[in-house]
Amino acid sequence: MSKLARLPLSSFPKTARVVWRAPYFSIKTAKNQLTSNRLAVIIPAAVVRTAVARHRLKRQILAAARTLPNHHLDLLFLVRQSRFGWPEIQAELQKLKNIL
Repeated sequence: MSKLARLPLSSFPKTARVVWRAPYFSIKTAKNQLTSNRLAVIIPAAVVRTAVARHRLKRQILAAARTLPNHHLDLLFLVRQSRFGWPEIQAELQKLKNIL
């Protein structure tokens, strides 16, 4: 992912609202002053034990999130469960596209 698309967690506002709550993850959003969306994924080690599995899940979420329309948003994905994969991610983000 390019540096412009990365969201530094230190710059994400603490008061951001949860826009979407799916069975597996939540998404918080905040407006940014850039020309594109920025993305971040938080996957606790307590949810997904191995680093390999956390990284694979993060790559899948980021790949699916790149298809979201550009609304100049900072998007923070908070993973709550580990038992989901690519089809579930795509289905939930397709629902999110209709909301954004």
